Amino acid sequence: MPFERTLSQRRDPFGRIDEDSDSGFREVRQRPLVQNVRKLTNLEDNVGRNEPNNRRDVAKVETLMAREGRFDISRTDGPTGIFSIGLEGSIKDFQTDNSLKSDGLITPRGETITSMISLTSLDAEGGEDDGSDNGDGKGGGNTPTPEPKPPPPEPKPEPKDPDGKPTPPKPEPKPDPPPKPKPKPDPPPKPDPNKPDCSDLEVALDNAEAILDQGEAELAAVEAEIAGEKAELESQLANLQQELDAMITAKKPMGIAVTGIGVAAGGIGGGLAGSAISGGIGTLPGVASGAKFGLEAAERAREKIQADIDAKQQEISDIQAQIDALDARLAPLEAAVAEAESLVSEAQIALDACMAAERG
Repeated sequence: MPFERTLSQRRDPFGRIDEDSDSGFREVRQRPLVQNVRKLTNLEDNVGRNEPNNRRDVAKVETLMAREGRFDISRTDGPTGIFSIGLEGSIKDFQTDNSLKSDGLITPRGETITSMISLTSLDAEGGEDDGSDNGDGKGGGNTPTPEPKPPPPEPKPEPKDPDGKPTPPKPEPKPDPPPKPKPKPDPPPKPDPNKPDCSDLEVALDNAEAILDQGEAELAAVEAEIAGEKAELESQLANLQQELDAMITAKKPMGIAVTGIGVAAGGIGGGLAGSAISGGIGTLPGVASGAKFGLEAAERAREKIQADIDAKQQEISDIQAQIDALDARLAPLEAAVAEAESLVSEAQIALDACMAAERG
């Protein structure tokens, strides 16, 4: 319910009255707040969190909760009249145990105070009461005799300096200033709908560069794997080529020799034929047979060299085929790297154009 705060009724978040602002605090603490228990359930206003919490009303509720065994007032030598978290918890426990709404709030004629009236035996503690009031705010009926007040403590002598003058009191320390609130971060700028968004192109460029890096790594790994084998094959190929060149060089004199032998045999045959006509033919078969033998020998030597040349060329072809097979393993990887380089180039061009448009 609405409540207007005054200097004498300031409350903290739990509804407690500020001790320093209540001029009657010492008087209330020096005498019982409630002496006639018949009036324990007669509240003037609400008691609860952020409620008026009249000190007499709070003291009545404290006493009722203590009678129910739910609140300890022995620690404070009786009720304090100050609403606290512990008292709020006691009220909620009572409400829960009695199937009431557990909100920690007690109103003058609400269901919580009505339940307390039905459960609390007032005669056992308060005796007869005629309902009158003595005018001092303590109620009528059987009033217990208050205990004698202890004598007030003797005032302490004021401290004095060496000259006998009273020492001025020390100034109270100033409270720490409240912490400054942290500045709120600036909100992110809103995107301009009229300017292009280049974020997708940046992602495309990053993806293209990642593909290129992966392709180059795979190509380098295969190149390192076949490098040794390819170097050895290329060395063998060079040696075979040198041997082939030597064979071809050696074959040329054999061809010339075979040709010369044939020409010589023809000349000899012609001369012998003339001699045979003039002097007889008895020597002709022997001379022709010798020339033919020499020509056949030279021809066989040349054929042998040609066969060696053909074999060497075949070895060279086999080695070259192995080298080509190794290069074939690199071809798809090289093509993939070239394609990735093209993608990176296209993505970079598109991103540069977008950023230029964004700045413009």
